[in-house]
Amino acid sequence: MSSIELRTIKEAEYIILTKHTIRQTAKKFNIAKSTVHNDLKFRLPKIDKNLHLKVCFYIRKFQNLILLAMKQNVCLIDLLENIKSCHF
Repeated sequence: MSSIELRTIKEAEYIILTKHTIRQTAKKFNIAKSTVHNDLKFRLPKIDKNLHLKVCFYIRKFQNLILLAMKQNVCLIDLLENIKSCHF
């Protein structure tokens, strides 16, 4: 496995375990957000389809929470605390 493939798997596992965003993941791995996005969207399905599905499920849940917060004018910080306690 190449270093890029290993990094991609580590990024995906990090997001699933910590429930962090792409931005937070990019900061942790000291890479650009677009790199994380490309790793998860294009590289990960070729490496590990099941891991890709898990990451996509989490990211969609997070995006839905953001939209919900915007619609209901709820503090996003409160929603983020709730998502940390969720088990996906």
